[in-house]
Amino acid sequence: MQLKGVITSMPTPFNENLTVSEETLVDEITYHLSSGIHGLCLLGGTGEFLSLTDDERKNVIELGVKTVNGKIPVVAGCFLPLPEQMLSLASDFAALGADAIMLTPPAFYKLNSYHFEKFLDTLFEKLSIPVVIYNAPGRVSVNFTSDEMGALVKKFPNVVGVKDASANMVQIAQMAVEFPERCALLQAIDELFLPTLTVGGKGGIIAAATIFPEIFVAIYEKTLAGDLEKPMSLHHKVVQLMRVLDLHPMPVMVKHAMTLVGRSMGSTREPLYPVADKDIRLLEETLGLF
Repeated sequence: MQLKGVITSMPTPFNENLTVSEETLVDEITYHLSSGIHGLCLLGGTGEFLSLTDDERKNVIELGVKTVNGKIPVVAGCFLPLPEQMLSLASDFAALGADAIMLTPPAFYKLNSYHFEKFLDTLFEKLSIPVVIYNAPGRVSVNFTSDEMGALVKKFPNVVGVKDASANMVQIAQMAVEFPERCALLQAIDELFLPTLTVGGKGGIIAAATIFPEIFVAIYEKTLAGDLEKPMSLHHKVVQLMRVLDLHPMPVMVKHAMTLVGRSMGSTREPLYPVADKDIRLLEETLGLF
């Protein structure tokens, strides 16, 4: 499996009573497939993984895999602190047909590369499903350098991708050189999607693609074709959009944006809350750029 291009990091949609909206999930995945995305990430950084029960998580993956029906890879977020917990849920995701899981180092512990390597040793003794490592220093307080991540990728052939949220373009450029072909370098910071493509990255797992998948598909396809004029124009709009989306934790503003563009995915569960009207007005103004 080769991950590439625009991989939508999709929020988990909720009904008014905050149960998972299966109908909305199917509709959104269908919309994204028609928009030409290259992959789908469910339960990722925008998927409210920690706010869902295991049964809800498995239901989301089962429904997502069924809807995608093999057209594109499905990556399932799996953010649990203990290896045995992660192995159990990852095995369930694999049985449901997910193509890969995405994981971070366990939060709070601040694992360095030595301890994270031991953690992966434990996982890969029993885990066969491909893995995307999410290098997320803002979420787990640890950033792995290009040398450290390159060593992990080379040691573990099951690692098929690295989603990098370091926001360090020097590190990104070094990873693009360091990684073997089987491992896709994927950008996590939406406003660095285009720069990452230009230094050799394979694509991104993108939150704002939830709102405008066709925008990111256009950036990707035109950049690969050697035409940077249109991607640069779109990129500048994405930068402005992300300044507003990042005013609050993901996926709060993404879900508000979805309501404003007429494809509501509901609200967020606690501990994420609706925002002030002034932020909604700013978001509405920024969406008007597109």
